Amino acid sequence: MIVPLLQTGGRDARAEVSGKYPSRLVVGEDFVMPVAVDNTSGAVIRPLCIAAQADPGGSVEPISATFQGLDTVPFRAGRACAGELSGQEVVSVRVTLRPQRAGLVRLSLVAAQGGVTIGPELRGTVEVVAA
Repeated sequence: MIVPLLQTGGRDARAEVSGKYPSRLVVGEDFVMPVAVDNTSGAVIRPLCIAAQADPGGSVEPISATFQGLDTVPFRAGRACAGELSGQEVVSVRVTLRPQRAGLVRLSLVAAQGGVTIGPELRGTVEVVAA
């Protein structure tokens, strides 16, 4: 008996985050960055997470992610997770970032399934300026 891939969840989950970083952020002013997460595999991603990282660390803090305009979840240990993403599905996510220190910052966002990274990083360099 053959069971459809969407029912079984498939294997090798892959997803890509797409969006555009701003050129500049202001210390203390939250910035909401709209991105899309595209499940490029046939697997069900459960739970769907966004992992965020800033270099140097602590310069920009990820605060929360709002998935499909419905579920707002805080970042914990650099990850925000909510729900699932079916194969070949795309969802919108609004990531709230809080700049903490002035300087050049390298940011990255990547899709994850729980604690496992499942796609390429969306990278960018942003200038953070004092208020």
